[in-house]
Amino acid sequence: MVEFGNSREELSEETLGVPVIALGIPTVLDAATIVINTLNLCDVIISEDEIIEKMNLNNFNFIVTPKEIDSLIENMTNIVSDSINNSLG
Repeated sequence: MVEFGNSREELSEETLGVPVIALGIPTVLDAATIVINTLNLCDVIISEDEIIEKMNLNNFNFIVTPKEIDSLIENMTNIVSDSINNSLG
């Protein structure tokens, strides 16, 4: 997978001065992954590296968000917050 870098500030005990637990919930997907998964479902045999190379010409790749992202984020927010609240007692 192609790495694009992360320009956000680090959230850690070193930067915030308090212990930190981080949860990552994926909300986007690159187009190459969608193509690879679709071709695999169709039993098309082609190397993932070749697909990524062709789709990333000139360092350009689409990043896709599902159309129901707002609903997905609201659901995940509820799941994570309920889980944290239940774990605390």
